[in-house]
Amino acid sequence: MVKDKNSVSHQDFYDLEDLQLNIDPISNQRLTSWGNLGYWKQNRSDEITKLTYPKACEQLAIQLAQCATLDQLPDTHVVLDTGFGCGDQLAVWHAEYSVNCLYGINYSQSQTEFALHALNKAGIAGFTLKQGDCCEASSWHDIPKPIDRIIALDCVYHFQNKPQYLNHCAKYLASDGVLAISDLQLTKPLTNPLHKLMLRLICKLSHIPFSNLMTQEDASADLLIRGLKLDQVKDVTDAVFLPFGDWLSEHIKLVKNVGVTDQKLSWFKYESTAKFLRWAYRHQILSYRLLQIRKA
Repeated sequence: MVKDKNSVSHQDFYDLEDLQLNIDPISNQRLTSWGNLGYWKQNRSDEITKLTYPKACEQLAIQLAQCATLDQLPDTHVVLDTGFGCGDQLAVWHAEYSVNCLYGINYSQSQTEFALHALNKAGIAGFTLKQGDCCEASSWHDIPKPIDRIIALDCVYHFQNKPQYLNHCAKYLASDGVLAISDLQLTKPLTNPLHKLMLRLICKLSHIPFSNLMTQEDASADLLIRGLKLDQVKDVTDAVFLPFGDWLSEHIKLVKNVGVTDQKLSWFKYESTAKFLRWAYRHQILSYRLLQIRKA
């Protein structure tokens, strides 16, 4: 998501600000702490429907879980979540797919502490979470090999060294394991100089390395270099980009004057993100895809 580059360092970019997206405008309460773009279609329908933000986020998590084949885990399994945010998705992995041995690496210290508290409150044990940079080898040292499933929900395009992250995944992934990520990809090669300039600027504001954005063909070739292969792709752009922006506009109107926090709510990050997604969708520049990756 886009954030004012003058107001935040990279280390502080991933904070607890996303909590305001989870405010229920009717009760003025926040019962969840999701921070992804959401999947805004009902599971059994092709129609975009009005969903709550937590429900849409949960649906995106389930879509990625299906991509990761979490329902086919061996009895003795190891799952690694790289970028678990405030932990809501971890509860989904546990409740819906009986994941009981999970390791997590998350860049934000505040989010990691929040997730640990939430899991403890929910009585979920067996999860080992820590703050770290999953692009750095040191963050992987205490994770047992091989890993059956590695998951990155709506975060991998932000990774500051995505190639190195993929190298670690290839090293640790079981021979029959699955790496499942939701990622931004170029819909087509960038040939318009203005579009390229705009995208570079937006990436800088959003803490997204421009080199992370590839076409599907280039991304597939890059994976092969690292001993991985793109096995399945699901394009969910229509269920993500515009619906998120439509929901956000309504949400801001409903909760703008709700006093549920000590700090004044700031919507710049999210309004800018919604505008960016509309622009990218209108010009067919970016797509949002679920990728199932295996060892080559």
